[in-house]
Amino acid sequence: MIIAWSRRLPAAVRELRTATAPDADHQPAQGHLLRALLADGTEAVLDADGCPVRDPRTLRPAGPVPCPPAEAVHDGRRVALLFDGTVVESVDLRSTVTHLVPQPGGLLVAATEEGDLYGLRSGLTAETVAALHEAEDTWLKNDLGDRPAVPAYGDPGLRFRADRLVALHRAGKVDEAVLNRGLAALARDPAAAGLDAATVFLLAEAAQRGGAPEVALPLHQSAARDERLRARALKAAADCLHALGARRAADLAYRRSAVAEPGEAAKHVLYESSRRLAQAGRAQEARLGYELLLSWDAAFADVRERLVALPRQGTGEPGTGSPAATVDALDRYGVLPSSVEHTVSFDACWYRNFDATSAADSAKKLLEMVGIFSAVDIGAVRRSLDVGSGTLRYPKALAACGVESVGIDLSTAGVRGMPGEAAKRFVCADGTRLPFRDGVFDLVTCAMGTIDHLPPALRAPFFAEAWRVLTPGGVAAVGAWDPRCPHLTFLEMYSAAERDELRNLLVLPDDLVALAGRQGFRDVTTLPFAMFPDWVAAGAGLDTDTPAWLRTLAEWDAVARARDAAAVGQMFLLIARKPDSRHTAGEAAAHRS
Repeated sequence: MIIAWSRRLPAAVRELRTATAPDADHQPAQGHLLRALLADGTEAVLDADGCPVRDPRTLRPAGPVPCPPAEAVHDGRRVALLFDGTVVESVDLRSTVTHLVPQPGGLLVAATEEGDLYGLRSGLTAETVAALHEAEDTWLKNDLGDRPAVPAYGDPGLRFRADRLVALHRAGKVDEAVLNRGLAALARDPAAAGLDAATVFLLAEAAQRGGAPEVALPLHQSAARDERLRARALKAAADCLHALGARRAADLAYRRSAVAEPGEAAKHVLYESSRRLAQAGRAQEARLGYELLLSWDAAFADVRERLVALPRQGTGEPGTGSPAATVDALDRYGVLPSSVEHTVSFDACWYRNFDATSAADSAKKLLEMVGIFSAVDIGAVRRSLDVGSGTLRYPKALAACGVESVGIDLSTAGVRGMPGEAAKRFVCADGTRLPFRDGVFDLVTCAMGTIDHLPPALRAPFFAEAWRVLTPGGVAAVGAWDPRCPHLTFLEMYSAAERDELRNLLVLPDDLVALAGRQGFRDVTTLPFAMFPDWVAAGAGLDTDTPAWLRTLAEWDAVARARDAAAVGQMFLLIARKPDSRHTAGEAAAHRS
């Protein structure tokens, strides 16, 4: 679609009509004129070429105007022609379109809020629309084996062909395999990288799913020019580099993805959560969010005014059952780490390497603990087991809550030099061959991606053993890394080689849910957490590892989940329940088989 002519009118258009004049001297070639009633009460009359008609005499309404060969629509500044709901041609104008009127000869006239008129012409005819229908119908009727990847539409561009495949899939006319095959074929077109970023990313994903990372890589890198897609596209490009064996390049690309600028959704999460905290009287936590948002985008909404209006101190308390309330409960039990915690009597080197690491690592570990303590009724837990316990973080935390707790690990390095009383909670054992009787624990935890370190063949034995040692109604809580997260960075203690190896072992949340269900667990759910990049957690305040800092992070996570049910975090928490005693042993065995 092209702009054939344009004209600036003295005022905005209030109404746009097609009219005719009885005087043949003033009629355009098709016998129609364009009459624009303006906001200032005047009117303008133009011919088919956009030229003013000075003396139109008495105008009268025109007769029926032939319909354009395709549906014409406008959305904001964009005017488009649709083929069965799919954009086949479009043009962007300088300001928002308010009126769109068809004229004879395939002309479309658009009026904008700034008082501009545009005459738009399309190469689309009734014959080309009929040819598109015929090509598509023939393609759909062909046997799948004889069908080319994409219908032979002819002239319409790459963007139309991609959008049309997606529309056919949404309408149920083609399945996902056919969709991916067609998009992957379009991704190989040399013109693909020049499309809009959203379409480029769509094609790149299809090529990646189709096992062509070499095709997808440059497309993902091209899509990363769009701020809204940058983090996801850079992460996908890193996955391609990883698949191609360029491990160092992949690690660098993963790091770029993790520090990509926040999109609009992340800004809205910070704004909404800070506003909620301010309304609850929690000024200190609200201030952290507003100041972090201010560092990104000082012009975002009214963030500066809200920051100035905050009182220096707040007296509000977290609502019952909220993540912040869980943080306060952990603080009362003395579970949260202290910035002055001493490690002299401990194996200080190991402790600093694993437990006393960066603020970003602490955020992940503590947000996981908040999730577990929020999801599990700790008051009903008498005995707990932590698998892959390392430095006994969970056994110590649960012991502070009055739980008889024990941790197991294949290595004793985490408890080397630990005070005797704490070390009594440790057993050197294998999580897939637990040295405990059936039904003795009310809670089994497996935290911070321990499940990801297990070879895939050993994950089912782990869930089977957890089911065996749990009491009826007992809960398994498993924290795992989410491979879909664009800002996934693992822990700082991991080397580049370890991160690279771990990425090959990660499991999707739905797959882990299915695995737990096959071992007899019921009511299996997942909860994403660590929804923001590491540098957000580290920049949330100077005083990290404090209750206020953790409450703020937990609030941001909660708002991010509430805004988008499909939101992805660096990690996810799986909560699974062993059926109670009403289920027979035979039923449970059948579930696990």
